[in-house]
Amino acid sequence: MCISDRDRSPDLTLNRWTGGGVSLKELARVRAGANGTIAYDPRTGLVYHATDRADRTDLTIITATPIALKAQSTAECKPEVHRQPGGLLLSPNGERLYHHSTQRKAADPKTVTNRFDRGIVAASRDLAFGAGGEYHDAGTAKKIGTVCDNVGAICVSPDGLSVWVSVTEPREFRQYLLEGEK
Repeated sequence: MCISDRDRSPDLTLNRWTGGGVSLKELARVRAGANGTIAYDPRTGLVYHATDRADRTDLTIITATPIALKAQSTAECKPEVHRQPGGLLLSPNGERLYHHSTQRKAADPKTVTNRFDRGIVAASRDLAFGAGGEYHDAGTAKKIGTVCDNVGAICVSPDGLSVWVSVTEPREFRQYLLEGEK
């Protein structure tokens, strides 16, 4: 998939490599409405597109199949108080959708389940991580602790079993295994 910006109104396109990976063939296109951020769930084929406006946020759900794209619904939501940092991300199990400082049900993005003090930049099944390294219980939004000081970036592995942290001083990457109750 890729975003195409024609006439300043972006489209989401589904493409396939052809000719031995030399060129792209467009298979499908849907209007994205405006520039925004995207999260994709490969298990369900759902694409989430968030567009922040001054008076509201539009969250659109698009179904992606190997040959088609179909816009399902758009939810108009109240604008986020904490827009930066953070963006749009999906928990590895596909249940929770994070948009800046708000946690929503991925199956129903209009439903807000939690609010956080700061924007969420990474998430596992059980934890939500803020840009400053703080981590919260994903079920309650309660702050549990801080990974470390001087956090540059945080990324949860695709399987949700570990978190990588870029530390600015000293300059290093750290991996933490995530162990939780099952």
